[in-house]
Amino acid sequence: MSIIRKLLIFTPFFLFLLFFYMMPLSFLIGNVNQKDLVNILLDDYIHRLFYGTLMQAVFSTLITLLLSLPLAFFLAKYSFKGKRILEYVLLTPFFVPAFTVAEGLIVLLGEKGIVNSLLSQIFATGEPVVKILYSMWAVILAHVIYYVPLATLILEQGFSSVDQDLVDAARVFSGSTLRVFKTVYLNFLTPHMVAASLLVFAFSFITYSTPMLVGGKFTTLEVEIYATRFKPVSSSIALLQLSSTLFLSIIIIFLREKYYAPSSVERHVEEPVSKLFSSFSGILLAAYVVFICVFELTPIVIPVVGPFLEAGHSVPLLFRELCDFKFGFGLSLSEIFLQSLSIALIVSVFSTLLSVAIVWSSKLAGGVLEKIVSILMVLPLTMSRSSLALGILLSYGFGIVKLYGSWMLMVIGQSAVVVPLATRIIEASWSRIVKEYREAADAHGATVVFRLIRVEIPLILPAVVATLLMAFSSSLSDFTFSTFFSTLNLMTIPVAINLLIDYRRLNLALALTSLLTSIVIIVETAGSQFSKERVRMI
Repeated sequence: MSIIRKLLIFTPFFLFLLFFYMMPLSFLIGNVNQKDLVNILLDDYIHRLFYGTLMQAVFSTLITLLLSLPLAFFLAKYSFKGKRILEYVLLTPFFVPAFTVAEGLIVLLGEKGIVNSLLSQIFATGEPVVKILYSMWAVILAHVIYYVPLATLILEQGFSSVDQDLVDAARVFSGSTLRVFKTVYLNFLTPHMVAASLLVFAFSFITYSTPMLVGGKFTTLEVEIYATRFKPVSSSIALLQLSSTLFLSIIIIFLREKYYAPSSVERHVEEPVSKLFSSFSGILLAAYVVFICVFELTPIVIPVVGPFLEAGHSVPLLFRELCDFKFGFGLSLSEIFLQSLSIALIVSVFSTLLSVAIVWSSKLAGGVLEKIVSILMVLPLTMSRSSLALGILLSYGFGIVKLYGSWMLMVIGQSAVVVPLATRIIEASWSRIVKEYREAADAHGATVVFRLIRVEIPLILPAVVATLLMAFSSSLSDFTFSTFFSTLNLMTIPVAINLLIDYRRLNLALALTSLLTSIVIIVETAGSQFSKERVRMI
């Protein structure tokens, strides 16, 4: 295949990078004032924001990794009925909207929350006993709840790749559990531990919704970009954050290619060999898993069922009050739902089609070009979303076209982050297509388009449907681009929830969160039934 034809095949990929990343980031950099940039580099307030963001990301990563290791080992090495259901339940926090966990913490840890009310009665004190809400530690706690499932998913792959025969031999010759871990497990686990640590750190570093909702006086660079988005200095702050996250993304990609990707390809997955209650350690691990399940699910269950338990028999009145509430310039809940569903439908269809086109073109080219696409599609996953949102606002909101206040701006922003994730799912499914199927189609004179429609698309159809549903739920849950681009005439459900919290109408916010979270869980559950592919974040 000629170079020119290969480049033409890559048109979808080039257009995606150009219009969704290169153009917005060019406007962002072009809007940076040299004086403002120098000032923020010397500003003590920006330094505190940066170090605060860095420290909470470090603590979030360390605690998440420590909690995930025993859980991942348990899921990889023990067999029992209902294991698949348990794995899906544990993954639930990672797929629900981030603000669901934040609201759960507000209800649990607020001054008059469930935990403080209970402890106040036990210790007979009128003061709240637990005072971590609206601080850095509340943000860290939310991140730990949110990212333990992700770290567990990656670490489980590492534990599953360990040959049980090696473990048994090491136990015979060394007899020490610690030595067995160092000599056998650590060798297989290192790439997965590095991958999990870097991803959790990166996602915690670009956090936005959690400090907005439970951070209080503690804030991050992402939130500061939003707070100053209509001021010239915002571009300089965004460039600083973008540079930091871009550097982090490059490190992730480098280590992925050097350690994680080769081990993932070559690993031999071991089936669980131990029965659940075959040893005392298994019983202890089972108790630990029960604790983690309670820890992970409580902040999610409370926002979902809380409105119904608190309202008692007045649930219809609660939702009627929610329907009568006026948002923005008189926007009703039904109008907000219609806007959110319409945007989510457009984002899901567009992102899925574009992802299929990108993966298909990369598979056609093959070789180095396919590898380049795979690497570059990892890059946006850990890039600063606030910086990207500001770049899109400058380029398409107020620059090339005046889309501020239009639903199209939200579609652009949400698609920019959904497409890379969708591409990972499609790519994983496409790589499983048996080579002989393609060769048989080529032998019968089928064109590449005919082969795509009649052979490849039918084989990856479950993954396409799963991607469509994932993109739909991601759009419904989006908080960053929704808050950046919302106006009094255009609003999505997450923005409406945030508005209700600001108005101190927590009961209405919880009712709306319950509705949205239930929809997202149903959609994600349906997606998991269509495709068995695991989400590949790296």
